[in-house]
Amino acid sequence: MGGFERVLKIDPSANVTTVAGAYGKGGYVDGTGGPSGTARFNSIQGVAVDSVGNVYVADQGNDRVRKIDAFGNVTTLAGNGTAGFRDGTAGPTGTAELSNLIDVAVDPFGNVYVDDFNNNAIRKIDINGNVSTMAGGRDSGYADGPGSTAELHGPDGIASDGVGDIYVADGYNQRIRVIHP
Repeated sequence: MGGFERVLKIDPSANVTTVAGAYGKGGYVDGTGGPSGTARFNSIQGVAVDSVGNVYVADQGNDRVRKIDAFGNVTTLAGNGTAGFRDGTAGPTGTAELSNLIDVAVDPFGNVYVDDFNNNAIRKIDINGNVSTMAGGRDSGYADGPGSTAELHGPDGIASDGVGDIYVADGYNQRIRVIHP
């Protein structure tokens, strides 16, 4: 199996280049990007780009959110590699735990959001390196409301608009939901 271990860029002239990762070489390594780089991913599911060109990756197989900076360096933004449900500090040695990430988005203020599929939750990684639960959490269901009173069932797509609202494809509930932070 190969192909879910790298991030590709297609420019306006349809030229394809490898930003990070290597075909057929899955795993978990922070490091350099590019076709000969050292960085490794395990089942990439979603990517987002912020206003300064950083790329954020939902690295599903590693239960981590990864960041590729404008120079091609790959670092772990959040998730310690243990599949679980815990808010806490970001980074590779942080306390935050995520499980089965499907997609990632960035708001205009630099906060990163991820749909944490197994936990039926939307998680926020703020600019200070804290991971918190924005909506849902663990149990599946359908309920509107603030924070953890809201219930999701299999969130599998996420996007942010220009004012910071977060839109979620709530897969098993067959609805598009909006979170107003």
